[in-house]
Amino acid sequence: MIDERFSKAAFDAAGWGSEDSRSLCGQLDAEIQRELMEIIKPVMYKIVGKLNAMGHALNDVSDEFGEIHFREPLESTARGRGFKTIVAADLVVTVGYPQSQRTPDA
Repeated sequence: MIDERFSKAAFDAAGWGSEDSRSLCGQLDAEIQRELMEIIKPVMYKIVGKLNAMGHALNDVSDEFGEIHFREPLESTARGRGFKTIVAADLVVTVGYPQSQRTPDA
């Protein structure tokens, strides 16, 4: 949950370019990803459900945070195994608080 842990005052207290501010950025990044995935994942499953209803056989193969990957296996061929169709969404969130050791006034 995005709360006071991530307020401007909390970042200011962590210190400009400090290890604490980097940690806070990482925590905020993870929280934003979690909240966005709660919205994105059900929509992707709905889309894949529609595709599967139209004859695809997409299976959920994602197991990384921030990734939703579905693949439709291809039967073994002379060229090896592969995938007929791949549907994927990779969520990228960027959170930053200046990592420089300089102060904003310098």
